[in-house]
Amino acid sequence: MIKKFLLLLILFLAVGFVLSLPRIIKIREVVCLSQYGECSEIIQKELSKEKGKSYYASKRNIKAYLEDNILVRQYSISFKLPPRIEVKLLLQKPKFAIAKKDEKLISLVSEEGDVLEVAQVSSLPRLIIEENPPDIGKKVSPNILFSLNIVLELTNDIKLTSSFMEGEKLVIEVDGGPTVIFPVEGDRDLLLGSFVLITNELKKSGSETSFPDVSKKVVDLRFKNPVIK
Repeated sequence: MIKKFLLLLILFLAVGFVLSLPRIIKIREVVCLSQYGECSEIIQKELSKEKGKSYYASKRNIKAYLEDNILVRQYSISFKLPPRIEVKLLLQKPKFAIAKKDEKLISLVSEEGDVLEVAQVSSLPRLIIEENPPDIGKKVSPNILFSLNIVLELTNDIKLTSSFMEGEKLVIEVDGGPTVIFPVEGDRDLLLGSFVLITNELKKSGSETSFPDVSKKVVDLRFKNPVIK
């Protein structure tokens, strides 16, 4: 009976000790990796604040930070020896760029329309808008997202001089081609198909006349029957 009691006591103490380990073990290092390699300095600096804390507290704080970080799509947190935490991130990748006219800062936007970060330079397709871009973590309007997808599709095939929103329209200036006005909603594939058909016809007709300057033409696709000026 006494032996049984002692065994139960030892088992109880052992289980209690194991369960308390996460609160006892102090984290010496936090390692962070993403699909691009080491995490950014900003993320790494935030995670490094958890060094010296218990594993339990560190994991809780890191999880809360990552859950609120708009850049993070997925993450995993694991414990390694010697006592350290390894964080692996799958980051959202910016797909578009927007900026207010005459402003130097550029807002980088995800495929879903979330503003991920603000930068001074970017090689992403850029759309100039009239209002201030949304704050980081906020979404752009459906009209802006629609326009961004139009700009992206076009930059894959042709060179654009500029692309900007003006009221309820998207204005695109094609390098060596016409200025094209798009609506900011509708059937994107139909609009792009009309754009390709009309611009090709303009270039073809321009090459057959003594007035080949297609760049002076304006194509308005906001109507059922496109208007060419």
